[in-house]
Amino acid sequence: RRAWRDEFPVYFHPASNAYILSRYEDVHLALTNPEFTTQSYAAQIEPLLGVTVVQLDGSDHARQRRLLAAPFRADRFQSMFSPAVAATADRLIAGLADQSEVELIAEFITPFSVGALATVVGLPEADLGLFRSWYTALLRFGVNLIGDPEVTRAGFAARDELNGYLRPLIAERRRSGGSGFLSLLVNAEVEGQRLTDDEIVGFAMLMIFAGGETVEKTLATFVRNLVAHPRQLAALQADWSLFDRALAESLRFT
Repeated sequence: RRAWRDEFPVYFHPASNAYILSRYEDVHLALTNPEFTTQSYAAQIEPLLGVTVVQLDGSDHARQRRLLAAPFRADRFQSMFSPAVAATADRLIAGLADQSEVELIAEFITPFSVGALATVVGLPEADLGLFRSWYTALLRFGVNLIGDPEVTRAGFAARDELNGYLRPLIAERRRSGGSGFLSLLVNAEVEGQRLTDDEIVGFAMLMIFAGGETVEKTLATFVRNLVAHPRQLAALQADWSLFDRALAESLRFT
């Protein structure tokens, strides 16, 4: 990482057909200068998800962002979903307590990410297996840099199946309400405007990338970094008030 910053601050990555910036000043410039746009998403995710909020500019982006702001308010989000997310983690950990060895990714991190995301969206527990298959296929599509045709086919199939699953659920939430983030999106209203069904479906699928892959990688690298640094692991085990700082440092280090 340091070699990138020192010797290759702008690096072209052929597999993803994209430039990677590694210096803070350059990243800040790219994120704030209007000469840089979000048009790359047209090639990266639009074929799978259609046009989503991350791809929009100007008034269209502002409209969706206003409608999404209230459901994403931190205090509201935490009060509604933290207990259920914690219960998902506790259930998985309880199932591993008697094992001498654990395959962390397969037996905890991925099931936790899938379960927490399904809980937040507000999907019935009975449909968790279905959701996990769609989740896996969509994430594999997102990292399919070599263009494996079977991964591509499975990604489009999962997109179509999840789309067909979500639309009746959205209609039901519009009629009779319900729990979960999906209901918050359905009921979001600013100056008489609401999100359309297409926008809700697109954003729900986008959450799999934004709230699924990121959780998996963050947890996996956090555990890896702690195991690789026993002194820091021991300090955290002795004082759990260090958790937020330890996680932030892991993200910085990774």
